[in-house]
Amino acid sequence: MYKSGKAQILGLAMFVMLVSVGSLYAGKGPDCEMGDAVFRHKTEEALLGVGFHHAGIYFCSHSKGDEVYVETTPPYYINITDSDIQHSVIEAVGYNGTLSCQPFIKSYINFPGGYKGGYNSGDLTARKRRQIIATAWEQKGKKYVTGNPEKEEKPEDIKKPGASFRCDGLVEYCYEVIGYEGETAKGNRCMGFFGDGRMGEENEEKNCWLSGLPGALKALWAAFFVKKDAFYPKSLMVRMAKVGGKQVGKPPEVTEFKVYDKNGKEVKQCSFVSGKLTIKAKVTDGNGGSGIDRVEFYWSLSDLVEKKIGTNDGDADVGTISTCEWEPGLAFAFSKLYVKTYDRAGNKTEKGRRFWLGSPYHVEEPFEVIIDNEPPQVASTKPANGQTKVYLGNRIRITFSEEMGTETINENTILLNNGAVVGSVSYNPDIRSAFFTPTQPLNIGTNYTILVKSGETGVKDLAGNPLEVDYTSSFTTVTDLIPGKVIEVPVCYTDESG
Repeated sequence: MYKSGKAQILGLAMFVMLVSVGSLYAGKGPDCEMGDAVFRHKTEEALLGVGFHHAGIYFCSHSKGDEVYVETTPPYYINITDSDIQHSVIEAVGYNGTLSCQPFIKSYINFPGGYKGGYNSGDLTARKRRQIIATAWEQKGKKYVTGNPEKEEKPEDIKKPGASFRCDGLVEYCYEVIGYEGETAKGNRCMGFFGDGRMGEENEEKNCWLSGLPGALKALWAAFFVKKDAFYPKSLMVRMAKVGGKQVGKPPEVTEFKVYDKNGKEVKQCSFVSGKLTIKAKVTDGNGGSGIDRVEFYWSLSDLVEKKIGTNDGDADVGTISTCEWEPGLAFAFSKLYVKTYDRAGNKTEKGRRFWLGSPYHVEEPFEVIIDNEPPQVASTKPANGQTKVYLGNRIRITFSEEMGTETINENTILLNNGAVVGSVSYNPDIRSAFFTPTQPLNIGTNYTILVKSGETGVKDLAGNPLEVDYTSSFTTVTDLIPGKVIEVPVCYTDESG
């Protein structure tokens, strides 16, 4: 860290600090990904502790970083449980010798402006991001130094694995571990960002903290150069910006969203459904992201009212298929299903932005279904129940209370005289009616009974709800021929032998 002014420098010389995990001010997380280097600029306000820069490694979206599981051996698995989306960083930090684990709500107050985004050494893979975190994690509890000889510290102590670090030394060390190599002004390859010559000095870190200068020159040097951001970690940020550029956090993408009914059959958009539903969402944070933290499943009746119906909090390093089982418990409702996704850096879909397929930049409408748990009923029949003098050539019509599944309306589910009368069955969804057409005209003066079957082998509505009980209706045909009414009567001819 770098403070302007002799009093602040003397204050820094007094404290020994730990590499620790501190939380960012709620809602003030940097726009970056896990493992990015984050920098806090100094400000010119006349407030205690605002006259120096600071650097750290952005950790994750959970402010209680010490509760996060970090595996320090390959593949460096990380698991966050119940993230509060308030963020944390791993940093070599301290202030007046009192801080080892610094909540950044306090940091935000002490250092107006907070962190200014993240930087890295170029295209990081998800695995390298996790390795950066694991590397920093292993150094927790090590001594904080400034590299000031006046405090019996050496310049190289600011980056001494297993022993001591300065804030920027920690950042550089983590990137050295993943294999970043810089280049000196003379064209020689070197590890890391220190001494790469891009700021005009081969070993700039050795001249930091105004070491070796008389008091008067120290004050002059601080007044002139520190205000112009001449010292680390500002110069480290500048160098990282040249190499990898400023980073922007990207939310996860949903590449597939499917809904299955209680029988395991995939449901199409805007379908009628009943009973338990299984919802599956395939999400990914890409090969260069922070990894999936959690996937939340939602149901809504409108854009103003929504209800969380499930959460998958199992972390994934790149992507995962999340599943939610949901039994609506509603009689009838037009509904929307969708997911909200969060990566480990807290990047998420925008508030109110819902989608069922595609990334937040290619948003489609939510997956709409019609919840229907009400069984259908037979609304009427023609001929009506108990009707007499029915014409022999009439076809029979059965009208339902709602639209039915066409595949369930057939000769096995609608019968006349329990199948003794042969005929064909058709269905017109526009008028919600099934028709039984006898193959031969009905007999004179005969009683007939219509049967509509219920249960799993009977007729069902579009959501798969069957009739609760079998439906029957009876009628009687005419008892004699009607003048002017022409009908066809089947005739059986015999020869003279009978």
